[in-house]
Amino acid sequence: MITEEMLKTIANVFNGDDENSIYEYKTGSDLVRFFNQYFNRKDTYKKPFPSRWRYVVDILQQLLQTKKLDKFFTVILSIRYIQTELHLSEVEAVQKSNDALLYFNELLQYDGYYLVYKDDKFILMERDKDLTYLTSGGYADIYLQKSTGLIIKKLRSEYYSDKSICSRFKREFDITKSLSSMELIINVYEFDNSRLSYSMEKADMTLEHYINNYEVDLEIKIKIIRLILYTISNVHEKGIIHRDLSPTNIFFTNGNIKVADFGLGKDLNVLYSKQTLNTNAVGQLFYCAPEQLLGLKDSSKRSDVFSLGRIINFIMTKSPNKISHIFRTVSEKSTHESSEYRHENAQYLL
Repeated sequence: MITEEMLKTIANVFNGDDENSIYEYKTGSDLVRFFNQYFNRKDTYKKPFPSRWRYVVDILQQLLQTKKLDKFFTVILSIRYIQTELHLSEVEAVQKSNDALLYFNELLQYDGYYLVYKDDKFILMERDKDLTYLTSGGYADIYLQKSTGLIIKKLRSEYYSDKSICSRFKREFDITKSLSSMELIINVYEFDNSRLSYSMEKADMTLEHYINNYEVDLEIKIKIIRLILYTISNVHEKGIIHRDLSPTNIFFTNGNIKVADFGLGKDLNVLYSKQTLNTNAVGQLFYCAPEQLLGLKDSSKRSDVFSLGRIINFIMTKSPNKISHIFRTVSEKSTHESSEYRHENAQYLL
């Protein structure tokens, strides 16, 4: 349940008494006009007037009891309201709204709630009831957010104190976000620093599940292979290597191939002050290039090409190691033990 103390904090933010100064300072008469305008109240401003925070908290409690507190947040987080109150451009108001939403969610988390945007309004959700646990992968737990249909990927609490893993988790989001213009990369949306989690689109199934559980004809297999090679080639052109390619990190979403899980990814355009990846983080064994087994610092675009060769094997035979298929020559060249014999451009594999 949202406590009165939390409502007081929210009131202070809205009244302009909070140190973050998201909203302008409002007098008692300003507050009366606001609630009369947006909530059809018939209040009048006259002395003696209760303290400004007390006046707002009393109204917020009434809205909470009648399940209308969502409307309060929908109004004060709207672009139009923020533009009017703060005299901002539309672009500036959008940023201010995002800042306000993040701040309110930082506060509400202490009572176990958060705000989500759906169907042109903000909805106050109880976190424990909104998130359904799905699975775990690597260092994170995966949840379905029922209110939005999105996936929430959250770093497990035992790793909060490990700076290298926290840094890697944030870099996973940043790299994926930087590739958002590419159609065949999984979409990620917002990173929550206060809970070390981020939201992403929901996939239907992994490539591994699809190949293992469906009858897939040769034409479709070839199309899938070409799409994957095309995508990774574009990723490499942007100076990014994945380093963890496998059929479990490639998804189907509404019938489209989507590459995901850049947890071991590296942007070759960025200089890192030190190696932050643990030595045991080398990718999935059957799809991992030999040089990468010695350490991630030794991996390159050619390491991804090795993984692609193994993925081709899997798509064609359901095994990463079997090469009895029409692309045998391609697989053998791309999975050569020595990286210098592998072409670093994935598009040239076929």
